[in-house]
Amino acid sequence: MGNAQTYDELWKQVENARKKDLPQSVIKNVQAVYDKAQSEKNFSQMTKAFVAMMSSRYNISPDSFKVDVTRLETMISECRNSVDCAVLHAIAGDAYARVSNVSLGRDAETVEHYKTMAEKHLSEALANRQELMNVKTDYYEPLLDKGDDSRFFSNDMLSVIAAFVVDKSGMEFKKQIELYTELAKLYGDNKNRNAQLLMSLNVLSARRMLNVGDASYINEEQYASHLKRLIEDFGDAETCADVYAELLRLNSVSKPEKLSYLRDAKERFNDKKCLDFFSGFEKHLLAPRLSVQKNGDIQSC
Repeated sequence: MGNAQTYDELWKQVENARKKDLPQSVIKNVQAVYDKAQSEKNFSQMTKAFVAMMSSRYNISPDSFKVDVTRLETMISECRNSVDCAVLHAIAGDAYARVSNVSLGRDAETVEHYKTMAEKHLSEALANRQELMNVKTDYYEPLLDKGDDSRFFSNDMLSVIAAFVVDKSGMEFKKQIELYTELAKLYGDNKNRNAQLLMSLNVLSARRMLNVGDASYINEEQYASHLKRLIEDFGDAETCADVYAELLRLNSVSKPEKLSYLRDAKERFNDKKCLDFFSGFEKHLLAPRLSVQKNGDIQSC
């Protein structure tokens, strides 16, 4: 027992085998991680190992996907923890989506089936949103890494799974708007104004991407108006710095107005990264520029 290897040591062996391009050794070493995690009931390590094995086996033989995804479906059916299930659904959805994009050698019916399964699992991953919000990402390390914005969501699993689902599903913008609107309300109901604001900003960004003729589409001027309203409503939130930054990038906002918002932002936010950004933007905005007039004269402006 004293010679039992740690997870870090086992994963190092996996990485060394990868660097040497020894796929069978990779699988053997990952299996060792999986066996250790299974005996210790360590869901995160076990799931990370399973994903690594699934990927390695697929690279050797694409036909292995059917066996592995069937095993994954069994893991989901036997799972009794709703957040663990959400993680497994997300992994299954991603796996189906990836394989559906490789249509070579597959009939159209199979490809369509994989796409349907991907959509089903990614949808199931977000079925229990309140429970996902209540569970912290710490429990699921090292299966996933915290993003820079994770702290604004109280390091919850909901924000991680939601971002994963949007990214992997290729979710159309209308559905993104529906999802982000629901999440903004949920975070607002739970008194997390930073997360509520970021989700509200996602809603506006998605609306900008719609076709011009769509009823929910907003042009740049309308986008700017919505951003200004968010500043009025969420000026006390730390994430409001993102709204200021977005507003400053818009051509429809005049230079004097941008300078006014810059001064306001520099007074509101004391984070060094934010201050560096706003100071740099102000310096850029105030830098003299040369312009050629119609009469050929060159003036500084």
